[in-house]
Amino acid sequence: MRFYKNDAISILKPFFSDFRQCVESGFSTCLTEYKPYTHLYARRTKASLVYDHIIDEARKTFADKNNINIIETNGLFLIDVGGEILIRFKKFNTDLRSSNFPTKQQLCFK
Repeated sequence: MRFYKNDAISILKPFFSDFRQCVESGFSTCLTEYKPYTHLYARRTKASLVYDHIIDEARKTFADKNNINIIETNGLFLIDVGGEILIRFKKFNTDLRSSNFPTKQQLCFK
């Protein structure tokens, strides 16, 4: 099912601050906990650490929310909002776009 942008915003709006908190917490944890070691890590490693902390925060944040289901399948962490929208945390490039190879799994999210 496809949504218009305004429909998606109205469904997701109650959770905007929660999503933001997850992302901010993931970055903040990495910037403080791993600061002495950042010179050792490749960009991919840093991205993985941030992602893992974002997911950890999301598990805690959304565990007891009404109309929210956490789904972990095929290496994906998804947040099901009311059975209508699936949310994935993705890394953005400098243009604020995600990079995706057109796999069968990826095409299901378009």
